[in-house]
Amino acid sequence: MIGGKDDDLVVGLCMHMELVPMPAPTPTPIPHPFLATIGDPSRKAAKAVGQPMKAAADAEDIDERPVTINGALCTNVGTITKNSSALPHMPLPPGTGWAPMPKPPKAMVGILATPPPPDLPVCPAGDALMDKGSGAVNFGDGEIVRLGDTCASCSEPARQVSTVIAIPLGPPVLVLG
Repeated sequence: MIGGKDDDLVVGLCMHMELVPMPAPTPTPIPHPFLATIGDPSRKAAKAVGQPMKAAADAEDIDERPVTINGALCTNVGTITKNSSALPHMPLPPGTGWAPMPKPPKAMVGILATPPPPDLPVCPAGDALMDKGSGAVNFGDGEIVRLGDTCASCSEPARQVSTVIAIPLGPPVLVLG
């Protein structure tokens, strides 16, 4: 399988509860497309600024260098991606707004050392947790996510399965296991 990296796609379908006007607003499950790009802008900025500064000061540790695939940071199990830049969730007709729903907790997997706080019950979180990857190959901080690996996207009342679409930007890096 092809190794996953920043700017690869996550695609799937989420079910969210919307208020549908009938005689009274009724919570109704409505499917929403989930489309996100993998990546954390703050992580990219920290790596872009921190690494040259450490190298200039001769303080760079070989174990702290970022692991890249075709020049992009690799994606490890435990990475959380948001759909806010690609296709954010909005109420779809016939719904008029979000129905408050308790959000399921995110599992502690891979590089996710502590679970993030629970999402607010008002609107969808708009995120996906990479919870599956190669069981035999670790890059950088943990297991690497590959083409076709599944992740848990922000459905209610339970998280649904979305899929990672890894697109090679050069020679494909194949990850087995």
